[in-house]
Amino acid sequence: MAPIVEADLSIWLTTRAASNKVKQIRKNPKVCLLFADLPNGEREASVHGKAELVPDLAARKRVWGLAAFNLFDHFPGRPDSPDFCVLRVLPDEIRWRESWAEGNKVFRPRG
Repeated sequence: MAPIVEADLSIWLTTRAASNKVKQIRKNPKVCLLFADLPNGEREASVHGKAELVPDLAARKRVWGLAAFNLFDHFPGRPDSPDFCVLRVLPDEIRWRESWAEGNKVFRPRG
């Protein structure tokens, strides 16, 4: 997955509508995204928040245009394909570290 991060720290992701993650989010919208700088994982960030499915075609077209790679390879029907699903993650907490020695830092963007 290639996240798109907005200035308000909301995170947009694309996936297949029939994916297990979509089924799980329908049941429970709480998510955790983990980003690690490999190979040793010294730099890492985890985002805890809620995910929402975004059916709005204008938002789907916008995310399609912002994607870092060619989504057409995965969704030939383009943004209006029934298999193209857009998720928006609204962070409640972001934990990160720049190095093992510095330890974790915490930011709570909403509240």
